[in-house]
Amino acid sequence: LFSSPSIYVMPVQASSHAIQALVAPITKDAATSLYTLSLSHKQFLLDLSGPLLWSPCSPAHPTIPCSSGECAAAPGPPKFCDGQCTCTARPTNPVTGERAVGDLTLTDVATNATDGNTPTAEVTVHGVLSSCAPDSLLRSFPSAAAGDAGLGRRSLSLPSQLYVKLSLAKRLFAICLPSTAAAPGVAFFGSGPYGLMPPTQFDAGAVLSYTDLVRDPMRPYAYGIRLRGIAVNQEAVWFPAGALDRGGGVTLDTALPYTVLRRDVYRSFVDAFRRATALVPRAPGVAPFELCFNSSALGFTRVGYAVAPVDLMMAARGGGNWTVFGANSMAQVAPDVACLAFVDGGWAAPSAVAVGAFQMENNFLVFDEAASRLGFSGTLLFIRTTCGNFNFARGISIDPLYKQSEQMSRQIHRTHFPSQLPAHRMKMPRQPKPLLLMAVSVLVLAWPASCADPVLFPVAKDAATSLYTIAVRDGANHVIDLAGPLLWSTCAADHLPANFTCKDPVCNLANAYHPPGCREAGQPCKQRCKAYPYNAVTGRCAAASLIHTRLVANTTDGRNPRSQVSVRAVAACAPKKLLARLPRGAVGIAGLAASGLALPAQAAASKRVADKFTLCLPQRGEGVAIFGGGPLFLLPESAVGDLTSTLAFTPLRSRKYNPGYYLPVKAIAVDKARVPLSRDALATGGVVLGTTAPYTALRPDVYRPFVDAFDKALKREWKNTKKVPAVAPFELCYDSKTLPGPTRIGWLVPDIDLVLEGGKTNWTFGGLSSMVDVNNFTAACFGFVEMTKPGKGGYGGAPAVVIGGFQMENHVLQFDLEKRRLGFARVPVFTSCSNFNFTRAG
Repeated sequence: LFSSPSIYVMPVQASSHAIQALVAPITKDAATSLYTLSLSHKQFLLDLSGPLLWSPCSPAHPTIPCSSGECAAAPGPPKFCDGQCTCTARPTNPVTGERAVGDLTLTDVATNATDGNTPTAEVTVHGVLSSCAPDSLLRSFPSAAAGDAGLGRRSLSLPSQLYVKLSLAKRLFAICLPSTAAAPGVAFFGSGPYGLMPPTQFDAGAVLSYTDLVRDPMRPYAYGIRLRGIAVNQEAVWFPAGALDRGGGVTLDTALPYTVLRRDVYRSFVDAFRRATALVPRAPGVAPFELCFNSSALGFTRVGYAVAPVDLMMAARGGGNWTVFGANSMAQVAPDVACLAFVDGGWAAPSAVAVGAFQMENNFLVFDEAASRLGFSGTLLFIRTTCGNFNFARGISIDPLYKQSEQMSRQIHRTHFPSQLPAHRMKMPRQPKPLLLMAVSVLVLAWPASCADPVLFPVAKDAATSLYTIAVRDGANHVIDLAGPLLWSTCAADHLPANFTCKDPVCNLANAYHPPGCREAGQPCKQRCKAYPYNAVTGRCAAASLIHTRLVANTTDGRNPRSQVSVRAVAACAPKKLLARLPRGAVGIAGLAASGLALPAQAAASKRVADKFTLCLPQRGEGVAIFGGGPLFLLPESAVGDLTSTLAFTPLRSRKYNPGYYLPVKAIAVDKARVPLSRDALATGGVVLGTTAPYTALRPDVYRPFVDAFDKALKREWKNTKKVPAVAPFELCYDSKTLPGPTRIGWLVPDIDLVLEGGKTNWTFGGLSSMVDVNNFTAACFGFVEMTKPGKGGYGGAPAVVIGGFQMENHVLQFDLEKRRLGFARVPVFTSCSNFNFTRAG
């Protein structure tokens, strides 16, 4: 019944070495604070106490006869069909407690072998026993979860079956839960080493303390430990005699977001913590937490908020302590509120203490079943690493990697650098450098795009600033800048420094364009590479270091999100002052320009998707950005179809000193009549797309004749229109009662056409894209503004027209960087960019 595992080594050759361990990523789901384990290219809830692997099955799944030996290990009742007895199991939802009966079946589990430092080979294990379950049993799971990966103390659990199937030398597994959805944690099945990166790669198994694992008769599949006490700020908490041993003792449970304590234990513990933090200003409790603080009054350290440490004092094997510092004891529930992240389980709690996932984050835990012991590291933050720092790039020897990355760097140079840039800026180092192991995620752009699913990010409009953001890390918003050549932020605490030298190709990419007016960018590079992130709203820049980071997104079929993925990228780590005038909560800017370190190039490199992206900016709600092209379906799907099939195309132009997207606009027409402009007005400076401009801005020599032409055309068609006082930033405003409309296509005002080169098509803006309602809809203004004239020196290289975000809203825009063209289409009036179905596909 159990067939031999198949081993596939990527990219080419098979391995003759015995497998010592398997490795799989662990992802934190931001919505539920639960964790999923990636197996067979699907996500399964990480269930530390679960007795088996289960998921919904296809109708044609195989079944197990009642007479088989494997059936004896399954607790379900026998099932009779056509006179045949088949085996069943009882899958359980650990979040809701719901149970079901499902067929015991066989499945294949695909993951990777590892040497402890990187994945080394793809491994498919055939014939793993699992249970079928109804779709309804997935209730309250992370939306990406396709089932439950039970890791509990039972012969049908996933670790137990892997030990047997692969003849692993040691019956142990390790988990390291990440604190962020942006970077996956790691699970190992088998023996170490367990390598984590920075500051230097080290074996996490070498820093463990140990305590005995004990069994709970009430929860036989759970991993339990014995405590002799709990201390707060190194003072033992008083509990009633035997409180920590009664009613299930102390267990570990990843299906609990936070540690849950039985009422008698909770009350004593919280009172002790309250006394230890008596001088810290309180904040009202936020469910499910009772004790909350004004976090601005708390100091911050490498291991989180500077609050009283909590010690779980072990009762066996050395009697050491598992110390919980602020990063694992305090949950940030609002920008200025942090709460003690322990929950009152009431008197009916099944355990005196159930250690939840939040308290396990960035702690390395080894479950040694053969020795019946738990190894625990304590917080990894003390040694400047995290659970998100396992190197999931498949292991490749250094020399081939260097040669490959050198070729890729040259391809990026050809693709993303203007031909006018001097060749000496791309000199390659002669000797291979280990640093390229970390840089490879950026430099894979030369690899041909596969048929990988495109990568999806939601896009939101900030009402206060009229700027657009995408959430790329733990809900941290980055402002979209179509002309931005870099990805930059104020940096997460777990970022990985990227120590590129001045001669490194990545450094050349980071400095391909100098921000306008940025004096710092003119400084010579001395040793370590610096980048110069730019805030296009304020016109400010700053010197910044480069870092490695991971962005969280979803793959998509164009209809729904499908599975969560991590996009590796190189970014600049900017000072907080550079966030001025960005939306509240924004932590940086996501540059979308045609540049090697902008988000489109890095997404294409990291996920091997096509080098193009589709943008649909919302007027309200959530729009969509798809990296890899399309398709794109908006609800109602039957009426709309794939919107990328409706696109008209025009070439994209580039400028020597600006990475933005320029359009070949020959003229501007109002109501089909061309606006009288000087011969080279548009060619001088060009027409560029700019999402950091809320409304289209025109240089004064273009703006004045354009506005006059619109006003005349409107009065020619509707003589009764009445102007009202201007409403900043607009000049031309009208009394709404005197305007024709509004209709489903907006106010019936003269159309604006950008007359494109070639004459085959124009980009047309109707009333929905040209008129802005103001003063509680009593007036409507012409949504175009005059560009602020620079001081001495005139306009220099300033564009003639910057097409702003408002004019792009509810248009599908596809930027094909390989073919250097823009596809554009107006979204049909019965739908909008906010009608993408963000419900995850099953």
